[in-house]
Amino acid sequence: MLSPSSEKGISFLQYDYEDVERDSDQWIYLSALKKVKRIVTSGDNEPKKGSFFGSEFSYEDMEQRQLDDYTYKLVGSEQYNQRECSVVESTPKPKQAKRSLYSKSISWIDKERNMDMNNMQTKRISTLTLEKVILNMEVKDSFLSQRTLTDSLFRESSLKAYQDVINNQ
Repeated sequence: MLSPSSEKGISFLQYDYEDVERDSDQWIYLSALKKVKRIVTSGDNEPKKGSFFGSEFSYEDMEQRQLDDYTYKLVGSEQYNQRECSVVESTPKPKQAKRSLYSKSISWIDKERNMDMNNMQTKRISTLTLEKVILNMEVKDSFLSQRTLTDSLFRESSLKAYQDVINNQ
């Protein structure tokens, strides 16, 4: 994170597993404290609690969802921010419900890949924008480490190398 200046240097690392029974591992580097903190649940059947960088997104929202953990219902189609969207309701199945902060969620899905989190309790909205998605890119194991969180020179030089690969595709 580059701004605001009070948040500069904060980093987040998540590792998702192919094994659908395993939760994602998540770490956050707090630059002001110069510490890496692992994001964990307080029990096996409990959700990860906390706000993702002070936004309306939770750490659970950042995790890869397993499609079989939810039931889905197409509610309809409507405009959101002048975009035609499909409205989908997802409800966690009983096993997932124990590990989720949500009893259900309603998603407006468009093709731009922007995510708005509208917190119905606080009436606050946060937007997460994915500028570019690259699939099947080879990433070195050394980059997927806590060193990437704490060593800004290593992180930035690695990111530049990956950016060069993307730009040359």
